[in-house]
Amino acid sequence: MSVKLDPTRRLLNDLVALNNAEADLVRLGTGFPAVTDLEMGPDGNVYVVAIAAGAVYRIRSAPPRDFFSLTPCRVVDTRNPAGSFGGPALSSGVERVFVLAGQCGIPTNASAVSLNVTVTQPTAAGHVTLFPGNFAAPSTSTLNFSGGQTRANNLVLSLATDGDGDISAQATNPGGTVHLIIDVNGYFQ
Repeated sequence: MSVKLDPTRRLLNDLVALNNAEADLVRLGTGFPAVTDLEMGPDGNVYVVAIAAGAVYRIRSAPPRDFFSLTPCRVVDTRNPAGSFGGPALSSGVERVFVLAGQCGIPTNASAVSLNVTVTQPTAAGHVTLFPGNFAAPSTSTLNFSGGQTRANNLVLSLATDGDGDISAQATNPGGTVHLIIDVNGYFQ
């Protein structure tokens, strides 16, 4: 839903939403309970006003992180059955967890990694989603592909926030499988 706001954000003459239609005029987005305003506080944090929840939420800014480059190094290759992260290929709808911390120069206290992700030999069209190991899979994909296609993409991905230093991968290609290759080229601390 897109919302057109006037410069003063005063779309309601009496400043009170009396019904759902009027509440929709001042709602800034979806997926969060009736967000009606976002403001930057003097402390540098973002504050979210959610009228329906009767709450004000604080979104704390993360401390700055430093980036450390690495010589590119392969941390996952499901084509290699003898490797530590060898086969089998990813099966559609099955989540796989890969521990990256401690591999290829990634320290155990790294918070995120810079990756090059490649899929190869997919038996059906679909997509792969990568996400922090202790989170649920998001609704967005990391890499889309057709059957038989090899494709690559790069991304910066947070590691699990529970200290395990892992990521999860999930393929969605109904009835199919796909091989996953992940090369790391840096990390954030």
